[in-house]
Amino acid sequence: MEQDYNGVLKLIVGRKFAAHDQRYFQNRESYGAVKKKSAHDALNSVQNVLEYSRIMRQPIAIAPKDATGCFDLLRREIIKVIQESKGMPKEFGECVVQTLHGMERHIRLAGKLSKKSFKYTTSNNIGGIGQGSGEGPQDGNDMIGLLKDVHAKTTRGCTLLHPNGEHSIVRHGGGFIDDQIDVISLDSQEAINEKDMVEGILLHWQNLLNVSGGDLSINKCAVGFAQYKFVKSLRRDYAVLKGIDENEAQIELQPHNLLLAKEVIKRLGPHEGEKYLGVRNAISGSNRDEFKARKEQVADMAGRVATSNITRQQAYMIHSIQYKPAIVYPLQHTTFTDKQCKTIQTPMVNALLPKMGFNRHMPRAVVFGPSRYGGIELITLETEQLASHLDSLVKDLRTTTLQSEERSIVLAAYQRYMGCGKHFLENDPSDWPYKPVHSKTTYIWSMTWKHGISIRSSHFWVPQSSFSNDEAIMDGIVRVAKARRGTAQHLSDDCIANANTVRIYLRVHFLSDMVVNGKIDEEIFRVERRRDTSEVYPQQEYPSAKAISDWKRAVRAAFIYGDMGIGIDLTERESNGENIATDLQEYIQSQPHYVRQIMGQQSEGWSKEDTQEIVKALQEGRVVTIFGDGSVKEGRGSHAYRIIPHEDIEQQKGSITAGAVTNGDSRWITSLRTEQMSQLGALYALYAIAVTSGIVETTSTFLFRYDNQESLRRIKLVETFYTDASPLATDHDVWAEIARVCEQFPNITVEESWVKGHQDDGDEEITPEAQHNIDMDALAEQHRESTEVMPLPPFFVSEKAQILLGGIPVTQGFHQQLRLHLQGEKLQKYIRGKQDGPNISLIQ
Repeated sequence: MEQDYNGVLKLIVGRKFAAHDQRYFQNRESYGAVKKKSAHDALNSVQNVLEYSRIMRQPIAIAPKDATGCFDLLRREIIKVIQESKGMPKEFGECVVQTLHGMERHIRLAGKLSKKSFKYTTSNNIGGIGQGSGEGPQDGNDMIGLLKDVHAKTTRGCTLLHPNGEHSIVRHGGGFIDDQIDVISLDSQEAINEKDMVEGILLHWQNLLNVSGGDLSINKCAVGFAQYKFVKSLRRDYAVLKGIDENEAQIELQPHNLLLAKEVIKRLGPHEGEKYLGVRNAISGSNRDEFKARKEQVADMAGRVATSNITRQQAYMIHSIQYKPAIVYPLQHTTFTDKQCKTIQTPMVNALLPKMGFNRHMPRAVVFGPSRYGGIELITLETEQLASHLDSLVKDLRTTTLQSEERSIVLAAYQRYMGCGKHFLENDPSDWPYKPVHSKTTYIWSMTWKHGISIRSSHFWVPQSSFSNDEAIMDGIVRVAKARRGTAQHLSDDCIANANTVRIYLRVHFLSDMVVNGKIDEEIFRVERRRDTSEVYPQQEYPSAKAISDWKRAVRAAFIYGDMGIGIDLTERESNGENIATDLQEYIQSQPHYVRQIMGQQSEGWSKEDTQEIVKALQEGRVVTIFGDGSVKEGRGSHAYRIIPHEDIEQQKGSITAGAVTNGDSRWITSLRTEQMSQLGALYALYAIAVTSGIVETTSTFLFRYDNQESLRRIKLVETFYTDASPLATDHDVWAEIARVCEQFPNITVEESWVKGHQDDGDEEITPEAQHNIDMDALAEQHRESTEVMPLPPFFVSEKAQILLGGIPVTQGFHQQLRLHLQGEKLQKYIRGKQDGPNISLIQ
């Protein structure tokens, strides 16, 4: 034991000295008291790992663990080094250390303060910060984060392999101060084989806590094994998590007091919810325990409301500041059914309505409907749960966080498991009978289709075939199954599921994967040989005779013609060599329609003579000045821009000007969108000029001179866009596209200047920059008042996540628009039924 202590002490000291040379030293998997890393992120990380395990049948161990004496036993000297790497002055750190060492403190035990106090001495050098200290969470995270770094470098984590076989990520488990969790990849599907390794990893963490002044709360720790057995039933083959009884293994740890006996750590069953950061996570993804807890919580709250003597205003306050925050918190991590949501919320709704002055039997369309249409707008769990999941998905897709890496691989694993040729979110989930259960991804897929919501992303991973006329095997089987519905030759859901099981075992995705010389490879068809590939597929044992029979039947129905032929000649894809036009107008006409529309029709009249000065400016690295403005009125927007190839804005020689109607939707277009679209149009123009002039790189400064401070703030942040931009920001799509185009000019400098005094009141002299702004405003207004068609928001190349409600992209206020989309429709139907009135525009 002493040798172990010496070893971990050396590791801690080594990591401490490494922090001196590292800027903003922070453990990557620490959450809470860390910018943009919340408890939700920690929970999502755990759930991502568990979902990956269930999809890929990857055996893992998960171990929630808690520390004791977290705050009182922290080493302030170590924390000081970490916080100095984040910019804390050394003098301040020394002052904090001396202050803490000079404090006389009592320890809180079981809710009471101990009578005996302690103070830092040479022999008693624990130096903790003490419970109740304002620095507690931050200091705790910094200290535990240091231990996590050491732990991660010396123990095994959980590896998530991308299905393309080309890259992977490793996670060791998130931590929220002292609430830590280990995730560990296992080598087998038997817990007894992994017992010693898991025990050793937990012991290592216990030692790290011991030598740093703390200890492991063994009675608060738990271990669960996600290991799978492959069941071959009379209907279909499937994989299922092993229960504790059939996968026994007992994990024991020795308390710090060596005189005490070893303690057995609690084993988690596959469907048992273990509370971590306020949410009960089950290895299987089941919400059974979380549902039970939330049901009891709301019922208790409703009982107290129903028996209380509160005013109408107090009832609204209880709904807003007590009930709503409490019940919304877990919804990002649950997949309650609509029925479960109603069961949870009904007692509270029935208790609140009479206190608010309404009949508790009031139609729920009115109770949950938008207030702008006469609804009460009480929170409804079905809507908030879906909105929370979509918020989380958009955030993960649009950022470069740990969770975005995990979500990307989880979605790719799901795509591999489903086996379809296009992204699974584009398919009707009712046609695919083998979707994983208790899955957040399945929940999002099913609910978005149910409510007419679409999700698009330019970064979704979809396997690609080398043949242009190839077809995904499961696409073909599902196609035939749909065509044969209601006939004697129909393919049952079990048949389709079994075919997918065999496909996974064979490691094939496309028809071409099992074709040799124009025919189906008979060894693969008869399941006598698996395809050799570096691609990653879910683990699968050799399938049953029933599954193989269903596989053969499905493949014959979908692909085989005659003697194992496939009826088509697979055609190799042609390489799309990009031929870039050297003529500016030819290049502009070759661009997507939305690019041409944003640049404006005037751009089609620019000649090389008009743009020659801009070419010289880019070649010589001079300043290029960009003016622009936008206009919005009555739901219609427009923009205009002017590019001047020098800083002397009083001289317009060589400048070019254009404008257009701004794409968007009349129900939520903003002035910010028009301003940003002006910037984007100018950047499109500069890139077109650079490409057609053969300019590979330029060191020019792009000086944006606008009257909208938010648009200038955003243009300044393009270099750190994926770090600083809020993924749910208004008009995020335009901001992302601006950042993408700026990346095409890697050596430019982006600067901004706020135009003041641009409103002509007739009393003051107009400055040159204000005059340019007035000109652009007038041109934008001219386009706004024209007969040009206002297009919907496009799907930009840079768009990592676009949500469409009823086929219309949402560019701002997504959460609010989703509530209107889901609940407003019900209220509209109710009003029409009562008054036989006209349709109401629901999305504002």
